[in-house]
Amino acid sequence: MDIAGYIESMPKAELNISLEGAVRAEAWLMVAEQNEIMVEARKPYIATRDLLEKRDTNRLDELVQGVCGWLRYPDDLARIVYDAGLTLSKQNVKYAEISVNPSLFMPGNMTFDTFMTALNDGRDRAQRGWGIIIRWNLVVSREEPRRADEVMRMASSAAGKKHHIVGYGLTGREDAQPIGQFERAFQTAEKKNVPTFTRSGEIAGAEAIDEVLAHLAPDRIVDAVGLLDSPAAIAAIIEQDIAVIATPSRAKALKKLNESGSYPLRALLDRHLALTLSADLPEIFGQNTTDVYLQAARDADLTMDEIDQLVLNGLQYSFLDEPTKAELSAMFLNEISQLRKAMEQGESPAES
Repeated sequence: MDIAGYIESMPKAELNISLEGAVRAEAWLMVAEQNEIMVEARKPYIATRDLLEKRDTNRLDELVQGVCGWLRYPDDLARIVYDAGLTLSKQNVKYAEISVNPSLFMPGNMTFDTFMTALNDGRDRAQRGWGIIIRWNLVVSREEPRRADEVMRMASSAAGKKHHIVGYGLTGREDAQPIGQFERAFQTAEKKNVPTFTRSGEIAGAEAIDEVLAHLAPDRIVDAVGLLDSPAAIAAIIEQDIAVIATPSRAKALKKLNESGSYPLRALLDRHLALTLSADLPEIFGQNTTDVYLQAARDADLTMDEIDQLVLNGLQYSFLDEPTKAELSAMFLNEISQLRKAMEQGESPAES
């Protein structure tokens, strides 16, 4: 077994999968067909289908809003969640935190309880069939500051906890609205012990990361493009034990790589950050979680210990409850140990 076989076979945790980008095109098109979208809105359907088939990241917002507009019923939600869980499980992803924006996925005629019940129907089917554990992070977009408190109430409610919501996140364009409009929601999260994360640095670089650290104090930072330009931010992230979720495939697709055309994973690792990797929107960016690890191993010349640590960080910095986290960590360590032995003995994954 070589390093590629090792990465393909090892258990993985995914902390930053967005539901809209985790569903195969075939599943989206099935939803559209069953809801007769191509009949009632032929031109918009064809336009969205073309964007979906081309994985057009230049019109990402239009693509996402288009496919989410095909959703009508609870069964639609259950179907796409099951598809996402199945696809992740085939990469040996054992645990995934899936981000869901209610503005995109919750039709206006659906209650919060019905919405979450539908998501968990798909989640439960995937867990029964494939063993993958899924939890939810509710997110609000920077373009919707007026929804920040509402989504926070959903995430922190007793119903939210019952429905396996574990965190709250801020996504979207950093230049859409001032960060101050989201401070109250993040302060509420801290009071109610709801873990938080932000997508930071994609547009404004280190300046945006400095601002987020100063005003929102998240538990995790996603992307962190430009982080290397702020020694102060790096020091604060290390001191506060904030996890950094690197998304190389997103940076490549959206042309956010450094001047050399590569993702600075090695430089981030050398700063001793609590780092893990994510595919983010795998079915749109064209790289799943395994692909991201394989690419990172090649580009950053990762050692096996570094690969293991990136994977284990995905569990350590998850928003899981501690008993489940400990149980999964023990399972991960056991499987990694068995794979290491198989690799030393020259066995294939199947033989191990």
